[in-house]
Amino acid sequence: MIRLNPIFVRIGNVCKREKYRFLALLPLLFLTAVVNAGDIIPGIDDSAAVFDQSALYNGSDSIPAIEGETGGYITFAARFTASSQDLSASDSGAVVILECGGTSYGSGLYICSSNIVFATKGSSGVSGNSYVQTDLNDTDVSDNAAAVTLGVVQEGTATEVFASLDAINGVLTYALNGEYGSVGITGTSGTANLSGNESVTFLAPVPTDPGWLGGMTNSISVSNPLLDAYLVTGFTGVSGEAVRGQIFAIPAPENVEPYSIVVSKTEVDVQEGGYTDSVSITLSDNPGSYPVTVRFTADDSTQLTPAQVEYTFDTSNWESTWNVNVSAVDDSLREARYHETIYNIEVITDIESQYYGFEIEPVTIEILENDCGTWAGYTEGDFNNDCQVDIQDLYLFALEWMDEL
Repeated sequence: MIRLNPIFVRIGNVCKREKYRFLALLPLLFLTAVVNAGDIIPGIDDSAAVFDQSALYNGSDSIPAIEGETGGYITFAARFTASSQDLSASDSGAVVILECGGTSYGSGLYICSSNIVFATKGSSGVSGNSYVQTDLNDTDVSDNAAAVTLGVVQEGTATEVFASLDAINGVLTYALNGEYGSVGITGTSGTANLSGNESVTFLAPVPTDPGWLGGMTNSISVSNPLLDAYLVTGFTGVSGEAVRGQIFAIPAPENVEPYSIVVSKTEVDVQEGGYTDSVSITLSDNPGSYPVTVRFTADDSTQLTPAQVEYTFDTSNWESTWNVNVSAVDDSLREARYHETIYNIEVITDIESQYYGFEIEPVTIEILENDCGTWAGYTEGDFNNDCQVDIQDLYLFALEWMDEL
């Protein structure tokens, strides 16, 4: 997987790592979308899916029609882990990941020569059964067939991918393991039949009639072997690894917020032996195969209790909020009336995680002292807040008095 050097972007109290790799050839004209945290696509709520499965699937009449003036958008999203057998098979023919429609009207995601490829037929508005893609990066669908190579698939590594076709404006937006890109597709029509025969295949053995396979070529004599419907094979995968396939009749948003860890506060106030406070931590997206541990460690372990606390987010709890209670140690030392310490925040996860490399601003804690005694530290007299009334306070008082004369 290609990894970019992280760029840290400060947005309010959130430190985020920007991982976009934009390849835009045309300005994106997508409709503004409300950004909700989806499982695979951060910018689309899962409840909007017209197809959503977490197991191998092959069936007809699986989704509603996507066509006409109210259509124009189709978005595929998939999570899978390819085996060595899958990648080897992809050298002689496509391995199906997720598709709908057929070789006349339809689209799909396939593994071709160890790359994930988006293929489409008929999105020009004209039946594309007898036409072929010139290669795996044919971005002109005016001849009824197009394909885009999205990136390399790694053996044994969890893959998350989406491809979103905007047939109205002629743009394909995609992401492979968090690396975002877009490419112009010429010749598309927003009134095209994007769902084809409304059948769906997800990671399953290919149907008896290869003409069902969305975006493929239904002609063995002239097709690129890697996009030939008669050479497509089913997915093998790695046993026990999570899979999910989704299809949406809406576009993915132009700018999806990058993965983020949100800390509710960067400053809190507490009192020795008195009031406490709390800081909440949330994740923007599912960490998938790589759990994320967030660890709070006090800069001075004698000031905060507990001195260290941590919580691990995984696929089962990532949508929950972790509340960190902040409490000062009630010691017997006479310290400054207001003294500070910090909680350093560390993010611990696998190097392949989308959350790897995050840096989060420490939380500053201001502690109110409670050991000033009966006379020492009397509020009106302790001008420098050191819990003592002495000559320094008299000096500050004199300066203030002289300033008012």
